Amino acid sequence: MRLFRYDDHPIRTIDVFPIAAVVLVAAVIILVAALPRPTHNMRFDIGGKPQRHASAADVSYNTVSVDTQNRVLWNDVPIDLRTLRDYLDVSRTLMPEPELRIAPHRHARYSTVASMLVVVKRAGLANIRFTGNGRYVRYEALASPKRVCPAIAC
Repeated sequence: MRLFRYDDHPIRTIDVFPIAAVVLVAAVIILVAALPRPTHNMRFDIGGKPQRHASAADVSYNTVSVDTQNRVLWNDVPIDLRTLRDYLDVSRTLMPEPELRIAPHRHARYSTVASMLVVVKRAGLANIRFTGNGRYVRYEALASPKRVCPAIAC
């Protein structure tokens, strides 16, 4: 590094560009390392610990639904909420944990579905999916922009 110019006078300024570049690169690396990794799933804690055991859990997936007569169904078999909790406890102990598919009917009573969801939440399962919601959408009502669809009728 040359400290003198052509006229043999010392250089009074130091070039800080390389130092600034190194500091900026270090700041970017630290910023990128501090960001959380993106995931394709949403995690949420539904809590609970298994206490009782039953014997009607499938290995791959189970379906819990509420029909139009407000009966809770486990794989299309009517059960009560206590039995549902027993089945959920058994399915939670299986490895790998089977997927629980929740599919209430659109005309099922809200209080029955809410009670069923409370039991599911207290069971503490990690692999839950709501299925069949798309079958209740009326696409022809959504396709025409001129038609006004009241919230109760749709």
